[in-house]
Amino acid sequence: MRGGVELGPESLTVLSPPAETFADGCAAELTAPLLGYLESVCASDDRLGVLMRHAVLPGGKLLRPLLLLETVAALGGDPGAALPAAAALEMLHAATLVHDDIIDQDALRRGRPSVAERFGQADALVGGDAMMCAALGQVRALNSSGYSSEQALRVLDVISTAAVEVSRGQMMEADLAGRMDCAMAQYLRMVRLKTGALLDAATRAAAVLTGAKGPHARALARFADHLGVAFQMQDDLLPYADDVRAAGKPALSDLRNRRPTLPVLIAFGNAAPQQRLLLLDLWRRPAEDAQDALAELLEAGGALRAARATAADHLAAALAALEDLPPSPHRDHLAAMAGRLAARRS
Repeated sequence: MRGGVELGPESLTVLSPPAETFADGCAAELTAPLLGYLESVCASDDRLGVLMRHAVLPGGKLLRPLLLLETVAALGGDPGAALPAAAALEMLHAATLVHDDIIDQDALRRGRPSVAERFGQADALVGGDAMMCAALGQVRALNSSGYSSEQALRVLDVISTAAVEVSRGQMMEADLAGRMDCAMAQYLRMVRLKTGALLDAATRAAAVLTGAKGPHARALARFADHLGVAFQMQDDLLPYADDVRAAGKPALSDLRNRRPTLPVLIAFGNAAPQQRLLLLDLWRRPAEDAQDALAELLEAGGALRAARATAADHLAAALAALEDLPPSPHRDHLAAMAGRLAARRS
């Protein structure tokens, strides 16, 4: 028992796909096998297994693992054989979220208690570490799926490098906290590390598993780069959505942690001196007191509109990059997954 919650063995059940994933209407046939594989990875009946299932299952939008599987299929490979690599990416992503919620002191994740809130910070730290190790361990299973040891090692290098890059981006975000005057180039570098690294890893791993090189590999690199930037920009806009409760995390998290989000940076960069003073004043207030006024200021000054347009430009560039891949239903699935960003509400 910890925090009033029984942490004994939990029965395993066959999971249904999440209510909303980036696979809706396109890669849905890959979601159930992916969730089944993830469930098997988290099957231990001790407290760590309970924690891991809470963190990983029933799954969020599964963008990163489904991106890997669809890319493998688009390049002519077998997505079923690539499940270990996809599971590794999702577990690594979930581990970073566990640690993020500790850093940000967020009590909610995906609309339910965060791991730290349910299990306590100590277990959350240990559990996040274990999930990262388990993620890297999954790469070994690629040998049993028919891939060579060389391919498995290259995928391990891709995923472990991405883990370091995510950490570097997280530290850079911490360095930029409270900086309304953050340069756009700094913001974009942070985004490409913190958010884009795992998306890039998904397409790079898929290229390794299928032997893709040259124009196809370069097209995937462009696709992942612009998709990662668009994804983070959409995330920056979630606190200003019509229904902020859909975000799955506290709507005040960005403001409370003084993150340099795109709408705020645009507003500050375009503001007259008096407006900058007002923005800085709101920036320094408790988040609960400042959010509504800040949202009104960003809307009235056009910052939200400009941020949406910038995100849309990156999304368009991501979709354009896909045109350099061979035409196939799976390429269309990748485009559909990317296109769902435009309507993202959580």
